[in-house]
Amino acid sequence: MSSRTDHVPRVGPALAPRLPVPFVSQRPFSKPGVAQAPALQVAVALLLLFCARLDAAVYVVAPAGNDAAAGTLAAPWKTLGHAAALATAGDTVEIRAGTYAERVSFTRSGTAAAPIIFRAYADETPVLDGATLTVGTGWYPLLWLQGVSHVTIQGFELTGLRTTLKNRVPIGILVNGSGAGVGLLDNHIHDLGTTYTGKTGGDAHGIAIYGDTAAPITGLVIRGNRLHHLVLGSSEALVLNGNVSGFLVESNLVHDCNNIGIDAIGHEATCPDPAQDIARDGVIRLNTIYGINSYGNPAYGNNYSAGGIYVDGGRDILIERNTSHDCDIGIELASEHAGTATSGIRLRNNLIYRNRIGGLFMGGYDTARGSTENCIVEHNTFFENDTRQDGNGEIYLQFDVRTTTLRHNIVVANAQNLVIGNPYTRNTGNTVDYNVVSSPGTPSWQWKNVSYSGWAAWRTASAQDAHSVFADPRLLDPTNGNFEPRPKSPAIDAGDPAFAPAAGETDHAGHPRVRGARTDIGALEFELMEFAAAGKTEPTTLALAGGGARITILRRTDWAAQSLTFQVQTSTTLAADSWNPTTGTTTLATTPVSPADGTERATFAFIPPAGPRWFARVQVSVVQ
Repeated sequence: MSSRTDHVPRVGPALAPRLPVPFVSQRPFSKPGVAQAPALQVAVALLLLFCARLDAAVYVVAPAGNDAAAGTLAAPWKTLGHAAALATAGDTVEIRAGTYAERVSFTRSGTAAAPIIFRAYADETPVLDGATLTVGTGWYPLLWLQGVSHVTIQGFELTGLRTTLKNRVPIGILVNGSGAGVGLLDNHIHDLGTTYTGKTGGDAHGIAIYGDTAAPITGLVIRGNRLHHLVLGSSEALVLNGNVSGFLVESNLVHDCNNIGIDAIGHEATCPDPAQDIARDGVIRLNTIYGINSYGNPAYGNNYSAGGIYVDGGRDILIERNTSHDCDIGIELASEHAGTATSGIRLRNNLIYRNRIGGLFMGGYDTARGSTENCIVEHNTFFENDTRQDGNGEIYLQFDVRTTTLRHNIVVANAQNLVIGNPYTRNTGNTVDYNVVSSPGTPSWQWKNVSYSGWAAWRTASAQDAHSVFADPRLLDPTNGNFEPRPKSPAIDAGDPAFAPAAGETDHAGHPRVRGARTDIGALEFELMEFAAAGKTEPTTLALAGGGARITILRRTDWAAQSLTFQVQTSTTLAADSWNPTTGTTTLATTPVSPADGTERATFAFIPPAGPRWFARVQVSVVQ
């Protein structure tokens, strides 16, 4: 039923040379066979750290500098390559604004206590422009971190590196080999890539991480980068491939690229040890991805098949609080290699809306591919995906999806009315429950290649969605990207009573995952104060005057008739667990708020309990 075609195998990694890993001694600072006392060990560690910081230096690079100079602000170096060859553990290199037409290889490592930092000079943007460079065969990055540890790259703009030739791979930043503690922060990578017109042999990346040795790349942080207008061929804007473990990909913006946005890959023979050839044990969080579209890419022809976030053979990855919209596929959990699986993925608290051929794809894209297994898809909001109405629906189960749970999701179908598409019969041990489902007409499902029409028919035949509801989820303003539930939404307090959030888990907006009697369904928990007071994240604090006080909030006319209550906490310390119910009156103003958007003011008046009280904190709630 889908118009989607097969993925094109990635060829970039096979072209790239394998690099030696620098030897790092692990010998302890002590004589063989002589144990050091704990106090002495601490003293030695502090001494080493102190010495390292004494030796640390801050160097400066500027376009008008001289590599024979001192490398100071007054006498800066000229090239990043010179700085990379000299910087040692604890050093910081600051790069002034201007254009640098060079490629830089980093082969020196810092330590956890004394990293090497290459960063933009304060309030300036250095630009690495590859427009005048000729891309060589294989990997050709502007910044290349080869087998290094504890090196940070921050605040660069990288652009202009292009090729029209086959088997040449322009890359903004490449990290490969093994190592720990590399940070890629706040970089801007755009307008580079391949315009090779063949179906195979054209590849490029914005940021590429290749764990291509038996020792892993660990402790990697990729945060705050913007990647856009990249021409990628068969490859990805941001990729983690092979022996990469314990990574954090957070708060990046990826948009307007002609292939996959963020990808975690396994089983491509990137690492020589097949057991370690898997991107794993990582977190992909708080990223925004849009405008990902493979249509017209020579590797895909006139087909839409690029995911905003893709896990292809990765395992044990948390994907949370991301926003993926207006891509070909919002998020895909699949495996392109037969006999392998994407497994242990927890996809939670994401907003996935208006993607072209579907919101979530799982399983191999044909029967010659691998599987998706042991995944949990919960507390997401899927809204009007499959905008091309290709027959995939909001959630599309492809070949061989196993032991996967879909719960606590809001799923709103478009005029196609298709909730789940599943044209394959290999669908084993999967559970769908505690969801809120909606469609403008009669909803339909495809399950193990059998179609069902209507809510009752679906539930009876599939034995799924036993605790789910078919109802309008009453989202605040989804047309303009606001997916918060309104008061009286059927998603409020409708989750599994046994659900307990994981340590540190929040909803998409960063609020507690459970705020009422039970968890809500969907990516966002309901809280009246945020709903009514335009995004305030804490109850309002106000000074008391003359033994009484008032609080004024915005109150929408579509729930003005509903009864509201409020509680007042009064004390000198505002203890969080000391809410005291207090009666009061509600007065509705008659003058509408400008602009006329259906809102009015609601004023709550109350008298605090007797006794000296300095402050009060008000909590407003809907009477359910």
